[in-house]
Amino acid sequence: MKSYLKFLSRNKLYTAIEAVGLALSLAFVILIGSYVVQNVLSVFLIALALVMEVQMRHMLTRSMHAVTDNLYYIEYSAQNYDAMKLFKDKVEQLPFVTKTGVGRGIPGMINMTMGVKVDEEHRVDMPVILYGQPG
Repeated sequence: MKSYLKFLSRNKLYTAIEAVGLALSLAFVILIGSYVVQNVLSVFLIALALVMEVQMRHMLTRSMHAVTDNLYYIEYSAQNYDAMKLFKDKVEQLPFVTKTGVGRGIPGMINMTMGVKVDEEHRVDMPVILYGQPG
């Protein structure tokens, strides 16, 4: 090692060429490394986007395994739960209604928030879903 350092101290041009070559090779290694990392990350993000697209298509087209032939939906906004319960009880008394339920939308909907803003502090989201056969 001593002899090599002595050789470098005597040959200034050779030492400069070696240093420039080392700096250039290191720069290219860093450049190629960043290129590879960027491409791997891009491929990963594209694959992730494709998987999310497939999952969203599945969610939009999947079967809910529910009988919807005689399903009726009434969007009704009440000011409080007691008013909603009163409306639900009145609807249950109809002769063609076999079952009622209160929910935030039709099953299978992606955006299931529907409602009315009562005032600045209150918002009511309570539509009624009816099951049964009309008269």
